[in-house]
Amino acid sequence: MRSLAEKKQSYSVEFISPDKKIRKLNGYNCAAKKISHILLHSKREIALYQKICDCLIKLNGNDFIWIGLNNGMDETVNCVAHAGKNKYSCLLKFARNEVADLKKIVFINDIGRENASLNLGKIKTDALKNGFKSLALVPLIYNRKTIGCLNLFSEKINSFSIEDIRFLTETAGNISAGIGRLKTEKELEKNLMNTRRMLYEIIDSIAFIIERRDPYTSRHQKRVAMLAAAIAKEMKFDESIVEGIYFTAILHDIGKIIIPLSILSKPSDLTRTEVLLIQGHSEEGYNFLKNIEFPWPVAQAILQHHERINGSGYPNKLKGNEIITEAKIIAVADVIEAMSAHRPYRPAIGLGKALREIESKQNKLYDADIVQVCIELFKTKKFSFSA
Repeated sequence: MRSLAEKKQSYSVEFISPDKKIRKLNGYNCAAKKISHILLHSKREIALYQKICDCLIKLNGNDFIWIGLNNGMDETVNCVAHAGKNKYSCLLKFARNEVADLKKIVFINDIGRENASLNLGKIKTDALKNGFKSLALVPLIYNRKTIGCLNLFSEKINSFSIEDIRFLTETAGNISAGIGRLKTEKELEKNLMNTRRMLYEIIDSIAFIIERRDPYTSRHQKRVAMLAAAIAKEMKFDESIVEGIYFTAILHDIGKIIIPLSILSKPSDLTRTEVLLIQGHSEEGYNFLKNIEFPWPVAQAILQHHERINGSGYPNKLKGNEIITEAKIIAVADVIEAMSAHRPYRPAIGLGKALREIESKQNKLYDADIVQVCIELFKTKKFSFSA
């Protein structure tokens, strides 16, 4: 049995001069800053691990570093990132039960003289076979469970100082926090994707109902959505806003579902009452959708898509900046599609006349910037509803 002196010697640390200690502390500070940056900006978990290994290997005394995560399939800790001398690849896997209960950092500054009280079995055996004299195992803990380990090996005896242990302990805590951030973001992203999928399904279902009832309105909405999204994209709006304008346009005439088909497809002039009934579709659409929490101002844009810059539109006679941009874009796209397409009650007026109409009424009925972008799309960018 080893004496107390022998045990102390096993964990002894070499003397470090003040200058060398200062340089080492500066190295810790530099590494800590780099790791903080890595943890803050990394978007993928595996990339985070590799960057940390690449950073830590540059510190004095580390010859080989790897990070392993628990593998629930075969009860092992498997490597996800490593740095250093590749000849030590045989150390990139060990039994999970050797670190499963590891809650604090374990370091051995003289593997050859270490007693068997620490149950590290094959880790120490393999380390010795590969010429290592010191090792440190730093548990990675997430939600109070050890999910893996940061493993450091050195060919020198007494490689790990008290400062090393403090730095690695703090680093492990930061890595765990980084893991938590990425996992939380991944879960939020997954939930967002599920929510968006459900939202698309709702929109598709509504559009399908409209299509079954009134194919003309459905086709009109889809074509308006194509043009409105193209205008928004050309105006350099964020992708999410473009997406919102597209889906709003898909639904912009949903209020017409309450209007009898006999009126919508009437081949002769409408009566005053029928005109007022059709004009009510903006408010009806708003009422249908106002209580659904879309990530975009869908209901408001639908309510306003027949408002005009000079206040001559309906239903609320809004002017200028009182009208949201989404509604202004849909208004232009709506007019272009309506004039250029065939209707049961009239033949197509034509795209050329439609473009001249919005150009002549810019700054009066329609937003001038949107009008110019729309004209540019057709004349220069060769936009087509059939594309």
